[in-house]
Order: sequence, then C-alpha cells, then structure tokens
Amino acid sequence: MKNQRIGNFSSSKTHHLTANGKAKGSVGVPFMTYVNEKLYEVKSGKQLEKEHSAKSTTWGTFVERFGFRELGIEYKLDSKKRYAHPTIPRWTGAPDTIKPKEVGDIKCPFTLKEYFELVEAMERARKKGGDLAQVLKKFKKEYYWQLVSNSILTGLENGMLGLFMPFEDQLQDIQDEMAQYDGPDVYKLFGLANANHEELPSLSREGMYNNFYKWSFEIPMEDKKFLTERVIKANYELDLLLAE
Repeated sequence: MKNQRIGNFSSSKTHHLTANGKAKGSVGVPFMTYVNEKLYEVKSGKQLEKEHSAKSTTWGTFVERFGFRELGIEYKLDSKKRYAHPTIPRWTGAPDTIKPKEVGDIKCPFTLKEYFELVEAMERARKKGGDLAQVLKKFKKEYYWQLVSNSILTGLENGMLGLFMPFEDQLQDIQDEMAQYDGPDVYKLFGLANANHEELPSLSREGMYNNFYKWSFEIPMEDKKFLTERVIKANYELDLLLAE
C-alpha cells in the first residue's frame, strides 16, 4: 500500500505552514522549506523523514501507547487510521484518539525539562481558568497545530492533548514491550530496549509531578480558517514547482 505521508502535508508537520515572513501576510522560510520537501517526495516517491531515526521520535511514537492506557474508556485509540481532507488535496493526518466531539494526540517527551515546562504552563493556565489553546500555541506550537489540523480533518470541534512521562518503575515494562515488538522499523527500538534506565527519561514517584496530564479545549475557528488557507497556499506553491 502506498505510503500516505509521501507528498502530503501531514498534521504533525503543519506548524511549518503557519510560519510568517517579515512582510505582513507573507509566509516564512519554514513554509517554503516544507513545500520543497513535499516536492522532493512527489518527484522521488520516497519519504524524506524516514531518512532519520531520532531516538526521541522513536521513543515518543512507541511510548504513547502507555499514555493511552491512562485515559478513560470513553477514548478510542485511532492512530492507525489516516484521515484526508475531503476537498483539499495532499492534506492528511492520523490522530491518536477519537471520542464524540474531540480529537486527541498523546505526546511523550524525551527530556524531563520539556515535560516539566509544558506541564507548568498548562497547569497554571488551567487552575486560573486561562485559555489553554493559546498557552499551548505559545509553548508548543507543533502540538497545537497538529490538533488544529486533525480537528479539521475529522470534523471534531475540540482538541485534547495527553502528556505522558513514565515513572521509574514503569521503564522495565516499556522496555519489555519494546523487546517483544516485531512490527515495522523494529531495529529502531533495539537501543532503547537495551538502554540503562539512567539513559531514559522517567519520574520519581516521590516527586510532585504526575506521569500523565490531559487538557481539552475548543479549537478556535479563526485558527482552523488560517490553517486551511495556508494548506491551500502550500498546494498552490507545490503545483507551481511541479509545473516548472
């Protein structure tokens, strides 16, 4: 089956399309860089991001299943299904979870600092009744715009971000599952499955942080409109490049 990421603008990367240039209304360098990457994929039939196997990406992709287990039974794991926009070409996404009116993604940072910074920002906003969408957009725009994109693709109005960091005593269970995994790209997990626990990110149960946080919020309509306009423009620019 054809890789549905090749040549398509994926939800997880749409934050590149939101970059602005110096002139009002212009796009930034990351926008055209991403469009050019899609050009290379369309012309070669190969996926560029598979050239790299970052440890943090491998960790986050595998460990998200442990984060999902922290959610309630009303959530459905949906990460194997890729959605496509019904009218705009080359726009796809694969959200982690689906429930009535809400699309969600689970993130598992590979550094404690990244985890703590986002938890502190989001929890402060939650306790004060702040705008969680705007806080997430400021502190982790790639997470935010992925939710916006998946909200558009699924037609669901709310977004949910789940953030997971294992406790120290959960690491062995994670590594055991890694060692038993026999799916695609199994070689990427070898180093993580055999790493010392000191090399892997984890929390102490004696600390004050939880191993899982969940924040839900309504996706602003103006951000859906903005991202839609940017994907349409990205398609236009890509078509121009393909016509050269």
